[in-house]
This record gives sequence, structure tokens and C-alpha cells, in this order.
Amino acid sequence: MEKNNWCLVADAADSAVAESYRETFAKIDVRITVSPPAQTLPRARYFLIIGGMPQRWMPKTPFLLCPDDRPLPDDFNFRAYGGILAESAAMMDGLQTRGAAYPATYHIPRGADDFADMVARFVWAATDTHPRWIDDGIYLGGDTAAISMPETIDRHRRFAAIRPEGCRVFPGIRHQTPWVGGAMSFRALARGALAAGVERFTIMEDDIALPADYAQTLETIHAYLGAREDWDYFAGLPLRVMPGTEVVRTDVFGGLEFVTLSKSVGMAYCIFSQRGLEALAKWDPERRDKGNMIDFYLAGLAGMRVVTALPCQFDLAADAQSSQWGFDNQRYRRLAAACEMGLRRLVRGGR
Repeated sequence: MEKNNWCLVADAADSAVAESYRETFAKIDVRITVSPPAQTLPRARYFLIIGGMPQRWMPKTPFLLCPDDRPLPDDFNFRAYGGILAESAAMMDGLQTRGAAYPATYHIPRGADDFADMVARFVWAATDTHPRWIDDGIYLGGDTAAISMPETIDRHRRFAAIRPEGCRVFPGIRHQTPWVGGAMSFRALARGALAAGVERFTIMEDDIALPADYAQTLETIHAYLGAREDWDYFAGLPLRVMPGTEVVRTDVFGGLEFVTLSKSVGMAYCIFSQRGLEALAKWDPERRDKGNMIDFYLAGLAGMRVVTALPCQFDLAADAQSSQWGFDNQRYRRLAAACEMGLRRLVRGGR
């Protein structure tokens, strides 16, 4: 990570806030210079400005910090900033009301236990850096995690209302290319689970729609997977029948038809075996072509065994938007419905 490239612009009234950020930047091995607002600012590549400053003094590549203890000014042009940091959910709401929303916003909960982690998350995204310690993985405990970014306010709150018991929420790794951040998140969670010795790990995205009898459905899925060893992951919501997809086997178990495929695309709800986690953990963050999107990466691996269920037991929230591509979930839901029909044809043709 680059050092000595940040300047925090703050007046005397914000000295306590500025000091808390200076100390936190130091914890993540980033030095930041604190300067008062002035027409001549220290040389730096990135500027973090508390509360805003006159347009004529605006440095290049500024980021705006909005402390929670002051109202939003009426005359700010939020588009003049490279990103906006909000210290609370209430401030996130206020920014969204004013037209400033994800991906322009970052949630930085000063005073919370994860303050330093969220500052680091912002710095990685702002500077397009790959923090090497994340290669060790992230483990939040348990055997289930959901990727849910607090900046996507509606999705985040919706999932909080339906979060299954025991499911840990991971705020996701932010990146200037959203699908890269998503893939990094899956990779980090997989590496963390492997390091913790977890043999079967569930990762879901926060726009998932769970079945009404989720606990019973999950029990059936786990019972089936537990009776097998030759599988890499369970795909709860496949989105596309990829060219060359083969039906490896079919089984009826617990009232569901389980289909094992040679590949699949769609990561909204997945249960990974240890072998599947190892495949996720090997994803290369330096490769940035779209063929390396996390599900396409897995689909390109030889010998994969992907289990899914027919009829499909999972769905997507109809009123949510994709955090990676910006379109609404109706498009994904149409893809999922077409995929299910395609899988049924493939199963019939394979018998």
C-alpha cells in the first residue's frame, strides 16, 4: 500500500476528529498529513476533507468526510468529490436523500469496533490497492456468511430483517471495479473458512430471497450433500446454462430433484465443500478481464461438480438492484427462470 500520499484537511474545530482519523490511518500502515484549509495545501495524491471547503480551494481527487454531528450543507455539489464518507446510517440516509448514494458513498462508523477495518476498506477502494494481509482470509465465525455492503442501504436493511440465525454479515470488499470487489470478498471468506478448518461453508448475497421453509429446505440440502463426497458446491440459484454444461447425475432426495452439473454461473446462494473452498481461494485478484468474474472463473475449472435442486428453491428480491451492474433484479430473475427451464431440458436429454 502506498504511504505518505494522503492529506486530511480540517480546521481547528475538527481537530479531535482529525486526530482519530490520523491514528486510524496509522494503524493500517498509511501516513496522513493533517492540514488546515488553505489556498496552498501540502502535496499529496489523495485528499480527505472534513465538512467540505470552498470550490476555489478544491484540491485534485478530494474525498468528503461528513461527520455525524453536523447537518449537511445545502449548497454542496457532492459530484465534485471522488467519494463521500458517512459516519452513521442516519448520515447515509441523508446523503441518499440528497442524491449521493452507492458507489459514491462509504460507511465509516467512527467509534465502532470495526472503525479501522472500514477505514482500510475505503482506502483500498479509493487507491485500487490489494491489501496483502487479506490474502490470509477473513473468518467471522460459524459456517454461514452473507456479503452485504452497508452503502447499499435498502438491500442491507432488507437482509437484516431476514438474516438467518447464525449467519454472519460481512460488509464486502470495495473496489473501483465492483465485480473485482465481489470476487475478492468470496476469496477472502473462502480462505478464512479454510484456515479455521471449516469443512462446509455457505456464502450468500444480501439480495437473496430465501424459501418460506428455509430451515427444512436447508436440512434436506445438507442431508443430501452429506451423503456424497464428489461435489464442489451447491448452487442455489443458477443463472445460465453455459455452453458445454453436462449433467453428471440426478437424484431424487427428500422430495427434491438434485442435479449435478459440470459447471454453473450464479453466486447468490452457494454452499461450498472444502474442495470448493480451495477452488475459490485460488482466484487470482490480478487478472481483471471479465472472464475472471468469480462465477465464470469457477465455471472454467475442469472437473467441477456443481449440485443444484429442481425446482429451484431460491430467488432474488424483486425490488433490489444489482450492486455490481446497476440494473434491477427482474433481469436476473428472468435469467434464472430461463436457466431452470434449460436445466430441465438438459436433464431430460441426458436420460
